[in-house]
Amino acid sequence: MSLKDAIKEAAKGLDHKKVDDWQEDGRPSLKRIHQLAKTTAITQEQLDDALPDLRRNQTSGEYASPSPDAAKPKAQTKPAAAPAKAKTATDTDAIKRASDPEESEPTSGEDQKFVENTLVIATETGYYGSKLREPGESFYFTGRLGSWMKKADAGERKAHQDERANG
Repeated sequence: MSLKDAIKEAAKGLDHKKVDDWQEDGRPSLKRIHQLAKTTAITQEQLDDALPDLRRNQTSGEYASPSPDAAKPKAQTKPAAAPAKAKTATDTDAIKRASDPEESEPTSGEDQKFVENTLVIATETGYYGSKLREPGESFYFTGRLGSWMKKADAGERKAHQDERANG
């Protein structure tokens, strides 16, 4: 059996419903052909030569012949320009807009207010900053105040500062 025949025989084991059996452009997956043929000696060029018309129709899952334009090289397109201001994980503008009391209906005064780098005190057990916060624990917070936290008053800020200085 020639290598071309072995590739054609292996292609019979391809399942058009399995995404892993196919490349993004619809051609058979070389890796899957290696598995079915039980050899890694097959190159992509040999696969394309043996099965030039074998494609997966991704809309119906059936095999389809390639379009006449499939063999033509695709034109290079420029990537889209980057936005003027890139969004980052610390970009708080969207949170501030969502926290605007004129646009949203706060359920209870202070718990809906947006704060930035503010010392808060946990009033109940809550989760923030990759850890569980216990009642009475103080920490700095940026975002919309949760129902389980409150802004630290002057006395609590002083206690937090003393704790850090002595701690």
